[in-house]
Amino acid sequence: MGIKGHTKAVTFLFFVFSSSLIFGQRFYIDEKKFYIEILGTEITPFNASNTTRFKSKTFKTAHVRLKMATTDGEYALFDINKFSLIDETNKLRIRPVDVAHRMAMRRLSFPRLATEPLEKPNPEVSEDISIMDSFYEYEFDGYEIIETPLAFGKPFKSQSQVTYFRPGTYRSKKLDFYFLLKKSTSIGVLYYGEEKVAIVVFK
Repeated sequence: MGIKGHTKAVTFLFFVFSSSLIFGQRFYIDEKKFYIEILGTEITPFNASNTTRFKSKTFKTAHVRLKMATTDGEYALFDINKFSLIDETNKLRIRPVDVAHRMAMRRLSFPRLATEPLEKPNPEVSEDISIMDSFYEYEFDGYEIIETPLAFGKPFKSQSQVTYFRPGTYRSKKLDFYFLLKKSTSIGVLYYGEEKVAIVVFK
């Protein structure tokens, strides 16, 4: 995979204090249609997510586990493409490289959609022009977009492009987000569209 991009003591204490408050708290988004709970954060070993592996001298894989639920208890369409991780130090807006959820005893990635026409059909990614990639609907002035083209298909005959995810209809769901974060960075801000969800710290 490739990566492309379109006082200190007081600040540190503030972030640590903020992060200690977020676990178990509810953060309301989309005009209080949904709420989010941060369940945990970590740096994953081997630079791995649910389905992807990568090598990088400058990036590591940051894992955010959260729970989403509708406030009225009814099923509703939930668009995970609106999520991004903001690295305020390096002025980066980072798209998730993978998003997974549990089904029965397995952890599955969300179905991937191609941002460009496919050369030929592929079981790992599909095309659906009726679903807009909502990630690009939001702009953060002065921030560079970091997104990761994925290689899929047979070795030596693989296609490579940025993908996004098919939204799903849920009442409640635990989700695993994986972001590529600068190795020198341990703090990020999770956003849903233009809504700030929470400050997250990775150890």
